Amino acid sequence: MKRYFKHTAESQYGTGVVYFEFEGEWATRQIEIYGDRWFTSRHDYHIELGPGLADQPLSEIGLTNSDEISQTEFETFWAESLSR
Repeated sequence: MKRYFKHTAESQYGTGVVYFEFEGEWATRQIEIYGDRWFTSRHDYHIELGPGLADQPLSEIGLTNSDEISQTEFETFWAESLSR
């Protein structure tokens, strides 16, 4: 079963937001947004940030039910990321 999450994040670009898609315990797609900088899991590795996907299982990342979002919300941001 797929589940979707939104969570704040910090990077060298400051505070941002990460959108996750999980299939069971493992992330299958991911978007990180820091201002006008967008990073997605369409790329396996980002020189600035590292791996394109979370490398920990869902049960260890610390996301909660309050971080869960709809598939529609995730897909909206994923579609936007494809145009960047």
